[in-house]
Amino acid sequence: MHVVKPGMRLVCRLYWHKEGWYKKEKLKFILAGNEEIDDPTLHEVLQSLEENGFLTSDGNSLSFEDYTSLLNGDELKQICKELKIKISSKQGAIASLKSYSREKSIVTFFNTNKTNNNTSRVLRIMSSKAGPCYKLSDVARRTIYKLYILMYLGINYNIIREKNLELTLLYDKINRETYPVEDDMLDDASVVFRERAEFESYVKAFDVYEAFLIEDVLDKKVKTATESLEVYKGTSEIEVQRQKSIPEWLRRYTPLNLYIKILEAGIQDLKKNKKYQSALEILQLLISQDSFRQHKKAEWYAEMALVLQKCDQKEEAAEILLEGFRSNLSEEAKDVMRPRAKLVAKHTANQEMKSELLDYASKEQILEKNLRGVHIYKQPMDRTQQKGKLKFETRQSGERTVHDVEEYCLSEYLNKGEFTNGMHWEGRIITTMFFLLFWDIIYWKPPGCVGVFLTRFQKLPLDLFCESFYKNRSESIEARLSLIERSSVEELLWIMQSKWCTRPETEHSGLSRDSMSWEQVCGVVTCLGGGALAALCRRLARDYRHAHSGFPDLTLWNTRTNQIRFVEVKSDTDRPSMKQIQWMHYLQQNGIDTEFCYVGVHTTRCKARSIS
Repeated sequence: MHVVKPGMRLVCRLYWHKEGWYKKEKLKFILAGNEEIDDPTLHEVLQSLEENGFLTSDGNSLSFEDYTSLLNGDELKQICKELKIKISSKQGAIASLKSYSREKSIVTFFNTNKTNNNTSRVLRIMSSKAGPCYKLSDVARRTIYKLYILMYLGINYNIIREKNLELTLLYDKINRETYPVEDDMLDDASVVFRERAEFESYVKAFDVYEAFLIEDVLDKKVKTATESLEVYKGTSEIEVQRQKSIPEWLRRYTPLNLYIKILEAGIQDLKKNKKYQSALEILQLLISQDSFRQHKKAEWYAEMALVLQKCDQKEEAAEILLEGFRSNLSEEAKDVMRPRAKLVAKHTANQEMKSELLDYASKEQILEKNLRGVHIYKQPMDRTQQKGKLKFETRQSGERTVHDVEEYCLSEYLNKGEFTNGMHWEGRIITTMFFLLFWDIIYWKPPGCVGVFLTRFQKLPLDLFCESFYKNRSESIEARLSLIERSSVEELLWIMQSKWCTRPETEHSGLSRDSMSWEQVCGVVTCLGGGALAALCRRLARDYRHAHSGFPDLTLWNTRTNQIRFVEVKSDTDRPSMKQIQWMHYLQQNGIDTEFCYVGVHTTRCKARSIS
């Protein structure tokens, strides 16, 4: 459609502004920016936009609330003055006008015509004060929303959801923020959607998913989940096969993937509503399909066993877990099912199944008690006046300091003198080292791999969080790992520094430059050496989605002795996740020093989980 310039600018800016009505003077201000806009031009632009369906005019149909948001305090006070209402503030004016509107005018007793009541009178005066008002039409807002999804497919959707796209574009223009993706790497949305109908189908599913996320009424969430199940089951086999044929890293942009996410999240809502059979039906569907969100399959097996137990179907719970253990899931994925297997085995009458479940559950190396642990006796602060994590107080030279448990633990380690440096980085240190060493491999479009990069505003390649990342780059990754293993520390630091110093500090990527310095990175790399560094990178490169989280909280190193240790901190009320235990077991397997540190006063339970 063609509109009078600069109408396009006004439409975009109204989309980015708060949704609602705007007075003519405000539209002139929004449209002008740094330019001068005269009244005839403004009138022509508004008329053109309204005729073409981009703007909607008020037509004297605004509500009391609409007008009170449009009019300023002085205008509302003037209306009160005309009506002989005494007030002193804008909020007082609004309250008084609302009260006045509810009162019946004496005219009402003699004339039943509703246009003569106080409500109509107040609205007429407000309309006169506000003058012509406009808002972005629903169809225009919807169209721009869909255009943004299509044009910026691949971007972190929170930028669009939170209406920060304008800011992102502005920051990019002035180089306040940059991204590592080059234009020659880019594909567009046509690698996902062959025609408009496919895109519209995705947007429809996306709207359902977004509404589901913000819904807080349990019955409505359950209804959405059950409706999504019917939609999924009603999808034709031809359409299922088409969506499965899309590369793994692009399936996130298919309707079926979104319905799977709704179903997965809806299980907990169905359980709260005691709809266990519906939850079991969904879980059976999730497990049986082999194309979407496969990294969650072990969790689905464990969850289905739990629901079956709640339904007193103990043998069926054992059977579904055994099916999961006998499947081709990785051993790390199966770790999620082992705690459930131990519990299910206790209630299984079939001795053969019980024995097999206990065998799968007894993978000793993943147990917390087989990882070294130390204990710090410390009374936490009183929680009656605080929320969230436990806090610990220290006093030194008369100064009082309040720490989170990780900060307190870190100070205790450093005070002992065994380590000269320490930081609470969690996994940021290993992902930063990984990106520095594999930058050219990560930000590379493998031959024949379409849609790895869809927009310049991508922080990461789309295949990074699926198995295809390693498959697409396996030869390059293995060659780089071999190089790291045989390189000296000086050679590794030279490779890493070349990226650290040449990438812009404002760039969005896998580097955590805001939380660590180059000197700190150097210290950690020096203490690790090539062999240990290669081991850390190997786990990330082969399964980044799983391994990028769960790394121990603290990194401690000694610049004089080259000693390094990674510590997972737990308070009395906290338990480690399976990912955390897996990481610590991996570190231990590769000769990298790691341990738990339990902080609190009720450490008996912690000691029972630890060997020291």
